[in-house]
Amino acid sequence: MGDKNDLADKLIIIEESLNELHFKGVPIGHLLSKFNENIYRGIPIPGRWGLILSLIKFLFTGRKIKKPEVRNNETLVLLSKISNKPQCNALIDPLKKELKDKALLYSPLIAENEIEPYVFIKRNTSLIRKEVKTFIEKHKDEILTIYSDRGINVDSTLLSFSLWTQLIALTNWIAFFDCFTFNKIIVDFDRDYINAPLVLAAKHHKIQTVTLVHGVINPPYGYYPIIADEIWMWGDHQKKQMIESGLEENKIRIVGNPIVRKLEKNRENYLSKSTIGIALGNVGKTINDSLLRHVLNLKALQYDFQWIIKLHPSMKKEGYLCSYESEKVELKSFVEISNESLFNQIDFLILGNSGLGYEALINDIPLLVYLANENSKENDHIMIKYGNCPQINNPHELDLVLTRIATESDYKSKLMRQETPFLTSIFYKTGRDSTNEILKQLNLQNRFESI
Repeated sequence: MGDKNDLADKLIIIEESLNELHFKGVPIGHLLSKFNENIYRGIPIPGRWGLILSLIKFLFTGRKIKKPEVRNNETLVLLSKISNKPQCNALIDPLKKELKDKALLYSPLIAENEIEPYVFIKRNTSLIRKEVKTFIEKHKDEILTIYSDRGINVDSTLLSFSLWTQLIALTNWIAFFDCFTFNKIIVDFDRDYINAPLVLAAKHHKIQTVTLVHGVINPPYGYYPIIADEIWMWGDHQKKQMIESGLEENKIRIVGNPIVRKLEKNRENYLSKSTIGIALGNVGKTINDSLLRHVLNLKALQYDFQWIIKLHPSMKKEGYLCSYESEKVELKSFVEISNESLFNQIDFLILGNSGLGYEALINDIPLLVYLANENSKENDHIMIKYGNCPQINNPHELDLVLTRIATESDYKSKLMRQETPFLTSIFYKTGRDSTNEILKQLNLQNRFESI
């Protein structure tokens, strides 16, 4: 499929072409945004029988899900998050806490969901099934051709399954907004299976939609094109990235990053020796394994350091990752170690294409960067080029940095002075200040007293 830049260009063109097809007056290209992202990231295709069984399960369980009763609705904002992971919670939960009963929270399959048991992606009736089935049968070959004309062959069963679930969700959200009105819809990420149909249905009903940013932006593909009316971003650097991708400036507001905050540091119970963290990103096994093999070589392990590998929230402890564990190397999932605990234990952080770096810098942890691809324009490249972080791809570069950590007591402070100036363009505001900015931008202060 060529290099990543070429693939990204093709997928954006495909999405635009698919948007010429409409279901209930809504363009369908955006509904397949997550499907396309999985193509871009090379995520393995599930087995055919697994997909068929999932579809059968959807058909039978969905019949039991009832539409919520119509009620008087004085809620001003609908909030949605794609999961219960820390970064999603940190974006959305403080808004719900402040807005109280003036906001409705939707996040499927978690306890605080306030629209339970209305699972939009599953609820189906005979009429819904007939409409969706008819559309897919009519347009599937045309859609497959749009992909193949760009040199991308997709699995027909997987495409049909993705369309099925997304069109069902879209239908249910359209019906939901027939009964409930809101001033604004705010989601943690609009280009996802959970939020894409929600946002498209809201726009169909002329409700203003906003997507926040739950992670770093890695050009050339991921956040662009946006589905929501606006994207509210961390700072000037992200704004520059999105404009360079092609987004109109009037669709961007800068509100800062509520996820990142200055944490209370307490190292009393931790080791006195230097401890180096390694943050893995959602970039696939090949790149992460390459980083670990490069960093945790025999020479590096001879230094009197402790090492902590922190997995991305989307990752599990696979066999290849467990092989790196030893007396000196700990392997931790995001459930087993919080960012606060990690930052209290480490002195330096090695990372590739991970968004954890900026939060580490805020908390006085300098960064060392492994560049996964020399032609990359993603976050690893940005931290090296604009953040002045040392690149450690070359074995000599890595050994030099490790030697300085072991022998220079002021090396950490030198790196911090070198790297922190870039933070001003990354974060307009952070933590509580950023949440307050989002509430201010909602322009609803005159509608309730809680802000």
